[in-house]
Amino acid sequence: MAVVFGLGNIVIDHSRPKDPKESKYCSNTAMTLGKPALTIESGGMGLSDDESEIAAIERGALNLMRHLKMLDGKVEMPPRSPGYDPAEVLYFPTTLQEKAGLFFASGEEDTDGLKKDLCWRGHDFFGRQIYELSRAFRGGDTLCPRHPSDQRREPLAFVAAVKNE
Repeated sequence: MAVVFGLGNIVIDHSRPKDPKESKYCSNTAMTLGKPALTIESGGMGLSDDESEIAAIERGALNLMRHLKMLDGKVEMPPRSPGYDPAEVLYFPTTLQEKAGLFFASGEEDTDGLKKDLCWRGHDFFGRQIYELSRAFRGGDTLCPRHPSDQRREPLAFVAAVKNE
């Protein structure tokens, strides 16, 4: 499904709960119930009005519906996207999980949004930096969310190796 949808990166997350009662995301809940599902992320936190990003999502949804035989028509195979099979999902240390604020990823970034340095700065809701985390990791790329994370709910990043299949 992810290949046919055709967005830039495919991240495989094995850390999601296997029990539907523990799931907190719609696509994960579907998978725990034996249903195929995927989550797409595009558009830069919903702030983009770039017509090409909107068109890519529309094209992907229609192409996937053709693949699943929900619509008639030919499936257009997009160029192969890199696949990332996370070696580790990085979450906030338990000592910081109760602090209020937002974390922002920083460091060197290439055009695909892959982070080279694992560094996050936490800010309170007035913009003051209140803590900083950094972490070394060898042997993979880091795919970070582009939105500021609320440390109690979201992972900081996926540290992953490119999966060549």
